Amino acid sequence: MKKTYQFNYGKEQICLEIEESRVVDVVRPRQIKAVDDPDAEFQRALREPIGSPGLSSIVRKGEKVAVIASDFTRPSPNRMVAHLVEEIENAGVKSSDISIVFAGGLHRLMTVDEERRIIGEDIHERYRVIQHDPRDSQSHINLGKTSFGTPIEVNRFVYSCDRIVCSGFIEPSYLAGFTGGRKSILPGLASERAITINHRRLLEPGTRIGRLEGNTLHQDMEEFAERVGIDFILNQVVNDQDEMVMAVAGDFKKAHRVGVEKSREIYEIQLPREVDIVITNPGGYPYDVDLVQAKKAIIPAQEVVREGGVIILIAQCCEGWGAEKPFRDWIKRLSPQEIYQKIKTDFVVGGHGAYLSVRPIIEKKAHLIYVTSLFEDFENTFIRATNNIEEAIEIAESIVGRDSRVCLLHGARRLIPK
Repeated sequence: MKKTYQFNYGKEQICLEIEESRVVDVVRPRQIKAVDDPDAEFQRALREPIGSPGLSSIVRKGEKVAVIASDFTRPSPNRMVAHLVEEIENAGVKSSDISIVFAGGLHRLMTVDEERRIIGEDIHERYRVIQHDPRDSQSHINLGKTSFGTPIEVNRFVYSCDRIVCSGFIEPSYLAGFTGGRKSILPGLASERAITINHRRLLEPGTRIGRLEGNTLHQDMEEFAERVGIDFILNQVVNDQDEMVMAVAGDFKKAHRVGVEKSREIYEIQLPREVDIVITNPGGYPYDVDLVQAKKAIIPAQEVVREGGVIILIAQCCEGWGAEKPFRDWIKRLSPQEIYQKIKTDFVVGGHGAYLSVRPIIEKKAHLIYVTSLFEDFENTFIRATNNIEEAIEIAESIVGRDSRVCLLHGARRLIPK
């Protein structure tokens, strides 16, 4: 009997009808109920800081305070930022001494309308708002190097502030193990050079989604952030619907670790193995806003697919490839073998996205098919692409057979394979 399966595709959904008996598993993050009152949960976290005095005891009247916020690639930080600035003002800091700084790393800069949408009109009008630009060397200050050799080049304005207070989201990260905490500083507020050198550690065996211990990329980030100086964090752990299940506040290491364990409960999942066709989906907008974000869903799919099998990535990518130009260039110009070798000798941010894309091709002899609005861009490349999910299945079946076994991965960009 055929069954209809739905996938998030941008801000919409697309459907696939397939024989239910062929589907060996439908994998998604564990369903954890959101908190009933997010504002009350933020207040609780601020009253019960972990490993740190309360924020109102840290900031002082007359100090300049930078409040760090996520950009358009994450859920809106509006409520987190609102609670932080209220707490800071209640401690005696003037609104004119508070700045909201968007920490976008190497993501594209946002429009003013996007800034307003993300943090709210009231906050945008009341406080100074700044976007970090990692490519503007004049806006960075150099504080030396980490023990891993990464230059500590960070936003000069933020470093000049008396206090740095970070908001953020804790979720699994294929680079840092988990987002949140120190990641607001590196890559969030770092120079392009610092980000590139840090991200080279992607090639080390300890760099894995859901892993902090032995992950030198994470350790480098943490050392970088400690040198810059984070005075306080307010982070939230979100479920697969981007609803808050917990807030943590306080020390940027200790509070972060508590949030990490809650996030692990949601996203660490036993995955099937040796499947013919894996249909993987990052979770819709904003997680498939561009291919830089959407490619992350390939990582767990590689764990599931059999040798010679097929991975189908469903990702609308309404903003195209994203801000990392080498990503597109390498995929359109080089072979999988060339990409796999080039990243080891000529690492560039963006090239690493191409590398992640070809790993299942090289390491498992898998085939890649993308269902995306960008399908025409993949003509004459090693990736088959279409804007029709039914066509993608037909292509896959022509490779592995019409009776092939299928696994569906939802919210795959966050899945931690067990």
